[in-house]
Amino acid sequence: MIKQHLSVVIPTYNGGENLVAIIHELFQQKGESFMLNEIVIRSDNSSDNTSDLIKNINDERITFIDSKERLGFAASLRYLLSKASGGVVIALNDDIKIIDNLFIEKLIQPFIHETNVGLVSGKPIPLPPISFIDKAITSTYKAYQRMINSLADKNHKYSCDG
Repeated sequence: MIKQHLSVVIPTYNGGENLVAIIHELFQQKGESFMLNEIVIRSDNSSDNTSDLIKNINDERITFIDSKERLGFAASLRYLLSKASGGVVIALNDDIKIIDNLFIEKLIQPFIHETNVGLVSGKPIPLPPISFIDKAITSTYKAYQRMINSLADKNHKYSCDG
């Protein structure tokens, strides 16, 4: 089997500590169908210790761009996508938690088994809520998921599939 050369790109703004956890979670990924070639991170003029934290991780696969210009999420992501060199690129947010050591292996399967796939997406699941606001957001998410799952035709404008 030919392994997919993989790039992970992560735009960040003050995401330092969680970003360190994400990087370690990425290094723990298992799978036979990919090789993690690079993690490219762009700090969007972060004012916390993101730069110091990332620079303390000694791995040649990490490219850290410590920008002093604030571009916003979309422009940072567009910039990172232009820098990625892998045949498959995974774009992650800086506020996630990866809980499955086969996350990448599962996510890239459509690229391996289908010839006409250009984009796939994971299904994020909210972490357990802590505050009242967290509970309100999680409740809204669950209600939305119930509504989507109740529709007979899953290919419609509400699921962004059709």
